[in-house]
Amino acid sequence: MTWTKIGNIKGATGAASTVPGPPGTNGVGVPAGGTANQVLAKLDATDYNTLWVNQSGGGLSLPLTQTLTFNPDSTYDIGLAAANRPRDLFLGRNEVVAGTLNVGGTSLLTGAVTAQNGLAVTGGAITGNGSLPTGGSTNQVLAKSSTSDYAVAWVNQTGGSGTTAVTVFEQQAVSGTTVTLPQAPMTNGVIEVAVNGQALIQTRDWTISGAVITFTTALASDDIHVEYQFAPFNPGQYASHYETTLTTGQSSITLPQTPSGIPLLSRSGVVQYQSAGHYSLSGAVITLAVPIGASEDGRISIDYMAGGGTDAATVGGLTPSQLMGKANLLTNGGMEVWQRGNGPFTAGAGTYGADRWAMNLNGTDAVSISKNTANVDVGSQACAAVTFTLGSGGGFSKLGQILRTSDNCQLNGRPITASVRVNTSTANAVRLGIDTDGTGGTRTYSSYHPGSGGYQTLTVTITVPTDATYVWLQIFFTASCTAYLDNAMLVVGSTPADYVPMHPADELARCLRYYEGYSRTNGGNFFVGYAFNSTSMVGSYFWKAVKAVTPTLTLSPAANWRVEGSSVQTCSTVGLSVVATDGASITAQSGTAFGAIGQATMLDANTGQTAVITVEANP
Repeated sequence: MTWTKIGNIKGATGAASTVPGPPGTNGVGVPAGGTANQVLAKLDATDYNTLWVNQSGGGLSLPLTQTLTFNPDSTYDIGLAAANRPRDLFLGRNEVVAGTLNVGGTSLLTGAVTAQNGLAVTGGAITGNGSLPTGGSTNQVLAKSSTSDYAVAWVNQTGGSGTTAVTVFEQQAVSGTTVTLPQAPMTNGVIEVAVNGQALIQTRDWTISGAVITFTTALASDDIHVEYQFAPFNPGQYASHYETTLTTGQSSITLPQTPSGIPLLSRSGVVQYQSAGHYSLSGAVITLAVPIGASEDGRISIDYMAGGGTDAATVGGLTPSQLMGKANLLTNGGMEVWQRGNGPFTAGAGTYGADRWAMNLNGTDAVSISKNTANVDVGSQACAAVTFTLGSGGGFSKLGQILRTSDNCQLNGRPITASVRVNTSTANAVRLGIDTDGTGGTRTYSSYHPGSGGYQTLTVTITVPTDATYVWLQIFFTASCTAYLDNAMLVVGSTPADYVPMHPADELARCLRYYEGYSRTNGGNFFVGYAFNSTSMVGSYFWKAVKAVTPTLTLSPAANWRVEGSSVQTCSTVGLSVVATDGASITAQSGTAFGAIGQATMLDANTGQTAVITVEANP
């Protein structure tokens, strides 16, 4: 028999059985044991070989004992907006945000906030130390209310406002009929309004109300230039005007002084706009963006501000005590008066050159002092030229002026400031000092002149002891040098004052209080007295100024004098009988009779001779 494959033969599927089969073998389940927060972990690759263990690596165990990081960077968030947000965020140290920090509620920061690209607050406020207080009105300023940190309040400006005398407002491409200035000008405070460089006429072309300027003809993308003043006016600055004519190709103008502002610059009558780049300013030099062309007349007109400052605690940068010239407590501070001659004076102890300035040398130091007119400070006519050679003095030789309480010096208990202008090419050779006695009295020095070869101001400030008997201003020489000294000041207060020259008559009167000299030649008369016997006469001679103390008189030798009565006779002696602060009685004798008792008699310089009286009264 043979089998032949003809295909698959399959019967129909039978009905499902309703009889359960026998139970199968138990499967591998979760192991028993474990503690809270443990996780089930594989021990090896064998199926179902597991154990309860503590979390490590990528799992989270609360509280965290490690840094929470994300990978890749800047991909995942914590919570979703208005859906799964956490509630409060408590940080013990820093919050560093690379993007924008949006705070919908209150953010309480007990540390510092540093914003590298600005800090913007919308719909809320920053409060606490360092924040701006609320309130305040237009033009008020923020001022300290006490010495405590962050103690500030909005106050009205007083004294110097920190504003300039003339304020300039410029704006380009303006359209419409109104322009609002940053401040409301003072009454009649608008100086000029210009559109596209052409000045307009008030009332006809424009009006103003508060800070708003209204134009009669609407602007259409025009350039605006407004000069105005607003209260309070700053008297520390002053207006100056300068005109010049440039030639073709020129583009720079040098003003006489560095301006603090340029309210108006016109070129051939057309206003130029600094904000539009028509010109630039560097120091006192103005540079036009476009040089003068061949068809231009080159006429330049400039209104500029000079002087003053912007410190709100001052007026024009000057404290109230500096707004007027301070009285100089020194005599001959400018070293203009040299009654003893022009020098040179080679110093011994207390040698005077310029009036009231005495040189005191130490050790083997040497000096020569002369009046000098070639190396003076600005505005001065004379200075003291000092050629100093250092020996063994150790830096203590000095030129100085002393003020004593016995001379009615009223400085005890007051702060005082000394200053002097010095010019030398030797570094660390000259410095200023002040000496006082009394409780706590000492010597205080300034810094040294740097040896720049130009005038520098040296200053010293001290408070004079209440029981001091003198104040001694001294210019010390500590190295061999040539120095020029000028324009010294001593004022009450802790701020150095610029030198203020006195009227020459007043300066000379001060000097005469301490020294004066009289000289006559070849018969010149000193005074008329009377003969109290045939060979003797006496007369009174009054000083030009009452002296500070009873003076010391020096008279030329007797042979330089003559008496003139009935006859003219050479004197054998000339002397003093009484000396006072306002004058002296001078006697003269001759070996030959010259008149009768009571006869008027003159005391003269002898024929061919010069007779001199010097009166020295240094407290």
